[in-house]
Amino acid sequence: MNEINKARRLRMAAVDEGESVKIRAIKEAEAEASRTEIQAKADAEAKFMAGQGIARQRQAIISGLRESVNSFKAEVAGVDAKQAS
Repeated sequence: MNEINKARRLRMAAVDEGESVKIRAIKEAEAEASRTEIQAKADAEAKFMAGQGIARQRQAIISGLRESVNSFKAEVAGVDAKQAS
C-alpha cells in the first residue's frame, strides 16, 4: 500500500511540476511581450520628438533667412525680396 501511495504522490508531484513549468513559461512570454511593447512605444516617442526637433530647426532656418532678406532689403535701396534671394 505504501508503494501505491508513493507512486500516486510522485505522479501528482510530476503533474504539479509540469503545471508550474507551463505557468513560468507563460509568465516569461508575457513579460517579454510587455518589454517589447514598452520598447516600441519608447522608440516611437523618441522618433516623434526627433521629428519635432527637426521641424523646429527648419522653422528657425526659414525665420533666419526671412530676417536676413528683410534686413538686406531695408539697407539696399531698390532691391525687392526676389532680387535679394
